[in-house]
Amino acid sequence: KFKQVDTMAAELQLAQDGSLRVWAGLSYTLRHNSGNGHTCLPKEQLLATAARFLGVSEAAVERELDTALAEGEAAVYACGGRDYVYLPDLLQAERDIAARLWDLTRYPAPQPKGLERNIQVLEQAQGFAYAPEQRKAIEMALCSNVMVLTGGPGTGKTTTVNAILSLFQHQADRVALCAPTGRAAKRLAELTGQKAQTIHRLLEVDYDPQSRLLRFIHNEKNLLKYDVVVLDEMSMVDVKLFQSLLAALKHGCRIVMVGDADQLPSVGPGNILGEVVRSGAVPTVCLTRIFRQSASSLIVENAHRIVQGLMPQRGDKNSDFFFLQAAGLACQQLVCDLVSARLPKSYGLDPVRDIQVLCPTKLGPVGTAALNQRLQELLNPPLPDKPELQMNGQTFRLGDKVMQVRNDYLIPYERDGGEAGVGAFNGDMGVILKVDAAERTLLVQMDDRKLLYTPENIPELEIAYAVTVHKSQGSEFAAVVVPVSDTPPKLCYRNLLYTGVTRAKRLCILAGQGATVQRMVENVRQNLRYSCLADLLQHGGEQ
Repeated sequence: KFKQVDTMAAELQLAQDGSLRVWAGLSYTLRHNSGNGHTCLPKEQLLATAARFLGVSEAAVERELDTALAEGEAAVYACGGRDYVYLPDLLQAERDIAARLWDLTRYPAPQPKGLERNIQVLEQAQGFAYAPEQRKAIEMALCSNVMVLTGGPGTGKTTTVNAILSLFQHQADRVALCAPTGRAAKRLAELTGQKAQTIHRLLEVDYDPQSRLLRFIHNEKNLLKYDVVVLDEMSMVDVKLFQSLLAALKHGCRIVMVGDADQLPSVGPGNILGEVVRSGAVPTVCLTRIFRQSASSLIVENAHRIVQGLMPQRGDKNSDFFFLQAAGLACQQLVCDLVSARLPKSYGLDPVRDIQVLCPTKLGPVGTAALNQRLQELLNPPLPDKPELQMNGQTFRLGDKVMQVRNDYLIPYERDGGEAGVGAFNGDMGVILKVDAAERTLLVQMDDRKLLYTPENIPELEIAYAVTVHKSQGSEFAAVVVPVSDTPPKLCYRNLLYTGVTRAKRLCILAGQGATVQRMVENVRQNLRYSCLADLLQHGGEQ
C-alpha cells in the first residue's frame, strides 16, 4: 500500500524528502517491523533502513524523526546505551505490562494455610511424589502474585499445572484457564480436564464491522471476576493482547504464566516470555529434569538436544523419531509417500486426522504451496459426486483439511450442543463438511464448532495438509513430518526446528538433508527481537 501511495505522490510531484513522505516512510518501517515481531528498532538502524527505503539522506529522516518525537507521533526509550524508537502504542503496551507485573511482584501475596500438608495429600492421591523443581513451582505459584513456569517436553509441566490448579481450587479461588489460540485452549482443557478458553473469548470480543475496530468487553472498566489466571503457551502471546488481558484483571488477581521459552515467539510484536525470564524480575521456575516415562522418547531427547545446539539422533523404525534423507523433488515425493501410504500402513494413522506436515517455508518443492497441491491430489482427489469450489487460486473440496489464517470476529458458528456464536481465529483447523457450489459457501467443522464460510471470508481459509511451523504453534498432532530440504537460509534457525519437533505426540519424522538440520541447530540469531520489556520490568515500567 505504501508503494501505491508513494507512486501517486511522485505523479503529483511531491518532494521526495518532503515531511509528509518521510514521516510516512518512517511510520511504515516501524509498523512493518512490528509485523516481524519487533516492538521497536534501534534509532541508528531505523534511520538507515528508512533512508534506504525512501531513497533520501539519513539527515532528512532524522529531522523528521525529531519532529515526530516532539509531537508524540513516535517515542524513544534508552536502554543499554542505545536509543530505541517505538510507535507510541507499542511502548505504552510494554510500559503497562512492566508496571503491572512489577506491582504484582511487590504486592504482598496471601500465604496459604497448610500448604505442605495439602501437597502431601495430592501426592498420596496420585501415588507419586513431586520432584524438587515441581514442588518449588507449586509452592511459588501459591505464595506469589505472579510467576513463570517454563520447561521443555517431558519435564512435567502439565503435572505441575494440575497440582497448582487443585490447590487454588481447594482454597475456593476462582481460576480462569486460557491460551492464545483455540487449539492451544483445547489442548489445555484436555490436559487439565477443566474448562479452558482463548484469551479473546475470556475477554469477550466486541467487534464493530463498520469501523473495523476491535475492543474487549472486559477491560479496566469492566474487570474479570477471577482470583487466578493460568495462561498457557505464553510464548505465543503478543504485547497488545497481554496488555489487554492485564488491564481486565481485578486488583490482586494472581497470574501463572506457563510456556516454553525455546519455542518460536509470538506472531505479533514482542517476545514477552523470553523478556520476562531474561529480566529476572518475576519469580520463575524452569523445569529441566526429564521424567522416566518420557526419557525413552527420542522426540523428547532430540528436542532437548536441539535446544543444547546438538544434532538430533537419527533414530530407527523402533523409535518415535527418525530422519530420512532426500532433497528437492525426491524429498517432496518422500513426504507425500509417508503421509499417504507408509505411515497409515505401518502405524494405523489416519492421513488427514492424525498426520500433519509442518514446513519451514511456503515456497519451493517442499513448501506448503507445492505439498498441499500434491497431498490434496493423493488424499482427497476429485470425484464426480464430490462437490468443490474454486476461489483465489485454491480448490476447496468436500473432505479437505483447512486452516483459518487470520482472526475474523464475525464468522457465524454453531457448537455441537446447539450454542451459536461468532468468530474464528488464526491457526484454527478443520475439515470441509459441505460445499454449496451454487451459493459459493463452505461449511467447516473446527473442533466442536461448525462454521459457515461465504465468498467474503473463504479467502481467509487455506488448504492445510501442510502448514508452516509458525502456524502450528500451540497445536499437537499424533504424527508430524517436517521437510528440511532446500530451506531458505533465513528460515534455518533453531527454535523453528524445535517448535516443529515438539508438535509431535507419537511420531516425528524429519525428511531432508543433514546439512540443513545442522544449520538450523547451530543458528540462534532468529530468536532475537527488538524489545525493551526486560529493561522496563527491572524499572517498574519507568526509566
